Amino acid sequence: KQVAISSRATNILSKSSIEKILNNTFWDKIEMALNLLEPISKWITILESDSSNLSHTCIAFHSIQMHLNKTLLHSFLTKEEENLIIQKLGKRKTMALKKIHFAAHLLDGNNKGKCLDNSESIDAVEYISSLCARMNLNIPDILSELAMYRSCEGLWSKKFIWDSLKKRSDGTQIGLLTWWKGICSSSKLSQIAIAILSCPPTSASTERSFSTYGLIHTAKRNRLTNERAAKLVYIKHNLKLNDVPKQVKIGPCDDYIEPEMSEVDEEEVHLYLSDSEDNEEN
Repeated sequence: KQVAISSRATNILSKSSIEKILNNTFWDKIEMALNLLEPISKWITILESDSSNLSHTCIAFHSIQMHLNKTLLHSFLTKEEENLIIQKLGKRKTMALKKIHFAAHLLDGNNKGKCLDNSESIDAVEYISSLCARMNLNIPDILSELAMYRSCEGLWSKKFIWDSLKKRSDGTQIGLLTWWKGICSSSKLSQIAIAILSCPPTSASTERSFSTYGLIHTAKRNRLTNERAAKLVYIKHNLKLNDVPKQVKIGPCDDYIEPEMSEVDEEEVHLYLSDSEDNEEN
């Protein structure tokens, strides 16, 4: 506002622009728009990181939905505008999330499908069953282990299995893929989990690899063998990872701080979901 009433601004800005800047309602609308869009921006950053997995896509839409429902209660938008926002989010969710995302969230040991409704849970099991057929695995065996995994029976009745997902003394946490490959590797279900959770949630990580390769194999440096170029890309990419600052952990929507492109804390995602459930019950 001080800029708008300065002598220099009056010569540059139009009268209508100055009126908008000095209007308190205008700034209230800007603040509300930023508040609505903030979690979307931050979840995009998280999902485009190298350590994110398909399960986080379901958490992202659940988090954004909860945030919008809470924010719109105190907005000055019309009911029609509020319904349009919710409708657009639902349409985007339908477009973005498929059965493989539901299956990934179901196989996320920290969440076990907490963000899925009944229909999505059925779709997740159906996808796992169809993937068994494509991978030539015994469907009854896999579905039996899936039932034990969800009900914490058999291998998953052991306390140490779930304790391994918690934070270690150095503050780090085991990744989901490592958990399935190492701790749960004796189960047949691990083959399905590894196949699904190995898929990145976005193409950003692949695009970064292409960008890195483009810097290695240039027009002048074009006589590298494929093997040597791959080694150089691997080294360059890992050197970049060493320079990345430590990421701010995922927490509730209201407590978000802009995350860096680093490792996602699985336990914090789990804590967020627990907090969300408590809020819904209250």
